Amino acid sequence: MNQKRLLFILFIIFFVISSTLVFAGYYYYQVQKNYLKTSIQNHLEAIAHLLWRSQTNSKFTVVMLGNGPERAALQERARVLRVEKVVFFAGYRTDVRDLIAGCDFVILPSISHEDFPISILEAMSVSKAVIASRVAGIPEQVEDRVTGLLVEPGDVRGLSGAISELCGSQEMRETYGKNGRERFLRYFTAERSIVAYTSLYKQSSE
Repeated sequence: MNQKRLLFILFIIFFVISSTLVFAGYYYYQVQKNYLKTSIQNHLEAIAHLLWRSQTNSKFTVVMLGNGPERAALQERARVLRVEKVVFFAGYRTDVRDLIAGCDFVILPSISHEDFPISILEAMSVSKAVIASRVAGIPEQVEDRVTGLLVEPGDVRGLSGAISELCGSQEMRETYGKNGRERFLRYFTAERSIVAYTSLYKQSSE
């Protein structure tokens, strides 16, 4: 195990021991940097709304997974919003699935330019509840109030409310995570995809 991964695992363990909720957000390098920046800014603003308007009594930290050219600007935005102490930019990771498994839930606040995010399937595969935007193929992955919570794209208050709701209920997080894992196994494994594509090719050739 390399030193960076060990330090990050210790970071997660510290927050678990201190009863602090940990949830992961995604920040990946993309060509559409203006879209990406806006998406994560909405995420940061939702955290600020949650933190400074006392919508939850839960202690929490946010782990931003990924890297890109807007990272410095987003870190500065976190500082301006006074959330830099609860938002941790983890940078590029090769052990994303393991790190998600150590979090309480996962957030993907997309506003557009989505298709069928693998990141959501990663979260579902390790029994994590998901908060995501109602855009593109995401509603096919996340069943609202069954495997997670869906919010409208760009709705900062809606996102903040969804985060507050999951922060406030361990039972909800565990139920959504369990349901998500079952949905993943039923529809989204590699084996299921092979069967589905094979059936589609056979139908199209008839």
